[in-house]
Amino acid sequence: MMVPQSGLDDYYVVGAVVREIKLSGYNRLILKSDQGPDILNLSKAVKRERKEDIQIMPEESPVGEHQSNGEVERVNQTLQGQFRSMKLALESRYGKPIRSDHSIFPWLVIYAGILINSCKVGPDGRTSYERRKGKRFNQTLPELGECIWYLKPQSAGVNKLDPRWEDGIYAGLRVESGEIYVMSESGVIKVKHYKQRPESERWNLEELESPGNPYQAGQESRSNQSSL
Repeated sequence: MMVPQSGLDDYYVVGAVVREIKLSGYNRLILKSDQGPDILNLSKAVKRERKEDIQIMPEESPVGEHQSNGEVERVNQTLQGQFRSMKLALESRYGKPIRSDHSIFPWLVIYAGILINSCKVGPDGRTSYERRKGKRFNQTLPELGECIWYLKPQSAGVNKLDPRWEDGIYAGLRVESGEIYVMSESGVIKVKHYKQRPESERWNLEELESPGNPYQAGQESRSNQSSL
């Protein structure tokens, strides 16, 4: 997750960690961190949030002993590599650098983690997704940042003469439901149905830079925490 700043910013940060714990499927776990005050405060807040339905045991690594967090560091390196690859691919598609303050940037971070969980095969021959769900991830998805057409939610049977498909930009996957996130004129929304455009229309820089698309990380999550 990409958060606005280091530390316990607001309930969005806590909610993001709580969501990941919920998705893991465990009701008992060790929440390991270093001894930085920001991460310790976050760990305590998460434990308070889930105290009724899950057992969380905090564990701190010794000061200055980065090797004790070796597995975490390896995961961080994998995530960073995946993110860099996706960012370079998107810049290649649009022929322009993607700024860190661009509306698509937080979604690149989130999606890098989703792809690793869904596609990276471990020593046991299974992905993280398969271990949790008991089945392989087989959903076909666009490339992040790709211009698509999406079916407007709740448009079936309403205003039958009005167009039901609109332009949008693919921003990621909602793992819980299989819905996708789309950057639209009204912000980022979740939809079920989409269509890919012809190859010549999939990478429209004008749409990516549209004034209707700027979107601050966590805005949708704050307004609708259950949809994270």
